[in-house]
Amino acid sequence: MSKPLIVFTTNFYPTQDEPHHGIFFQDHAKALSLIADVAVLHVRVPSWKTVKRLKPEARTRYDDAVFVWQGSHPVLTHRFDSWIEKAESNAIKDGLQRIEREFGKAPDFVVAQNVLPSGKWARQIYQQYGIPYGTIEHLSFLERMLKEQFEEILQVYTDASFIAGVSNSVKDLLIGYLPDDMHQKTGVIGNVIGPEFQHHTTSPPLESENFKWLFVGPDMFKKGPELLYEVFSGLPNNNWQLTIAGSGDFESFREDDRIRDRVTFRNGLSRKQMIELMEQHHALISTSHVETFGMAILEMMSLGRPVVATKSGGPQDFVTPECGILTNVGAVNELQEAIQAMQKEYHTYQPEKIRDHALQRYGQRVYSERIRNLIEIFSQARIKSV
Repeated sequence: MSKPLIVFTTNFYPTQDEPHHGIFFQDHAKALSLIADVAVLHVRVPSWKTVKRLKPEARTRYDDAVFVWQGSHPVLTHRFDSWIEKAESNAIKDGLQRIEREFGKAPDFVVAQNVLPSGKWARQIYQQYGIPYGTIEHLSFLERMLKEQFEEILQVYTDASFIAGVSNSVKDLLIGYLPDDMHQKTGVIGNVIGPEFQHHTTSPPLESENFKWLFVGPDMFKKGPELLYEVFSGLPNNNWQLTIAGSGDFESFREDDRIRDRVTFRNGLSRKQMIELMEQHHALISTSHVETFGMAILEMMSLGRPVVATKSGGPQDFVTPECGILTNVGAVNELQEAIQAMQKEYHTYQPEKIRDHALQRYGQRVYSERIRNLIEIFSQARIKSV
């Protein structure tokens, strides 16, 4: 029996400035390819500034599809220069037809990565072709979208077979906005550990005189960079080093002569380089105000390294005492105490147990089975285990 065909819809794509865009959803597609044939339908939606610079006649144009094979599943990309409804609709229609030609059959199910605009596209496919769909919500600004675009979002959710968040905190947010009759089809999928981390070996404990901390994230409020500075600049001793891997200025660290020599900055890293960087550090620290999931935290754990993280949403789902320490959001004293406790008790953490915990909850097979279960429970599609 041939595998069923599942299509992901997403507007995320890799760029020179943000190479991680697109890779994240390719990880999901690779995991799902364990039980299904998978196509990823990317539709590139440009920024308003980009469209304003275009001539009027170019604003309704979209380029031909570019078909790229990624391992066992294809990625189908449409690039077009406007969100004008007709061009957008044509891009989705042409993309779906191309997928059908490549596979010789229509998709059995569509999974939208985020409700807008990807869920809108999945609903369009459902209305025109009767192919059922579900949504998986990742975005940190989902609540703002729910407040500002609720009627449009509700249309997508009404026709969806299931509505899933990547963490229990996202699920709780959704339930807070959705009508009662939609609660029963709302669940949690979780993210998936990328193949490079999945197949990497456990890293042995790191030995060095100074404790090396790693922070991964841009200099933006939701990641808590101001809290990170307050925590480390107020530590009572100097037996630590900090690497900040992320874009932005992080001016407080650069301008503080007391700690500047203890802080290193890295940016624009490939996934291979990120794994190497993580292996060079004892532990990861996350000071986020909001995390829908916390992918960097999980990736560090998948290498067998412990973490210190705030209870910012997603981390509560998978950071257990055997893997690290959770603190309240914004609690400087708690974070400083956690840092000192981690440095003192580092060798009590067992790398193999940390890695096993991460893989057992968010490995490729687990992820694919979660999606299969939701599809079978909430729709007529049947996604058999392989």
